[in-house]
Amino acid sequence: MLNSFSLHAKAGDDFNANYLSTFFDEIDSIQDEKEEVDFSICLSAKSWKEKDKLRWITDEEDWGIKNAELIIKNSRMYLNKFPADLKPEPIRNFNVKLNIKENIGSIDLTGTVINPKVKFKYQDVLNLQVGGPIDFRIFWNQSLI
Repeated sequence: MLNSFSLHAKAGDDFNANYLSTFFDEIDSIQDEKEEVDFSICLSAKSWKEKDKLRWITDEEDWGIKNAELIIKNSRMYLNKFPADLKPEPIRNFNVKLNIKENIGSIDLTGTVINPKVKFKYQDVLNLQVGGPIDFRIFWNQSLI
């Protein structure tokens, strides 16, 4: 029986940011020919047996994303529904930097949302920024079979 594991993974040069859109219903895709993606992660867990089924402990000391880093540069994010009554446009110059230490993440997301009333060539400045902490322990609250 597997009692515990620690997995260290790093994405290769062909890792596509669009894979991440599968985790979010609001996002149609994340993609651009010029995008650069760097992704590495370390997961760990301990197990226990219950009624002949292997369960993974969801104790914050023994389970979860111990360390991870995700960097996306120069991409575009296409939303399924644009959050305003404007023509649906991608978020251009889409950049993400996510660092996770012991299940707590810090994220900085920037991009450019295009205003259809202004000529496109005058809209190269970042005008969207989201940042803050994310507690990834909520993802591990249910036992995995």
